[in-house]
Amino acid sequence: MISHDWGKDGSNHDRVKLIDNALRNQNLKTWFDDQKIINDIDGEIMKGIDNTKCMIVVLTENYFKSLKNEVHRSNYCRKEFLYGVEKLGPKNMFLVVLDAKMKDRNNWGDFIKFHLPTALYHDLTFFDNSGSIIDEEGFQVAIGKLAVKIRCQIEENNTS
Repeated sequence: MISHDWGKDGSNHDRVKLIDNALRNQNLKTWFDDQKIINDIDGEIMKGIDNTKCMIVVLTENYFKSLKNEVHRSNYCRKEFLYGVEKLGPKNMFLVVLDAKMKDRNNWGDFIKFHLPTALYHDLTFFDNSGSIIDEEGFQVAIGKLAVKIRCQIEENNTS
């Protein structure tokens, strides 16, 4: 499950789609809303989280605002985040940072720190303003490290 904010005109969604494809190339099965869900959005989100072993939270400034309830639309980011914490627990949630500002934990606010107190993040700030990857090699190395962490957590869950 990859929880993310679509961004203005889907701009962030396009970046996350590249992350999703890279994780799939690492032989990880992901749940990613590649098309906007139209009907039972809450139910589809719950089903996606219920059927996953780990959740990736793509942290951007806009996602953070969603968690703080500062957006004026249906707040699916907040719902995904809270349901993920409840169903999967913090150890099965992986933070991925796309905005450089969000690399500083002081910018996360109390909401994230409260729910994911020991969370570390994976730096995927490899995109330019147009959403293109500016350092393909660095991006692939970071994706590889994230994939290893996810596999290790899944293995730990399977043995405990």
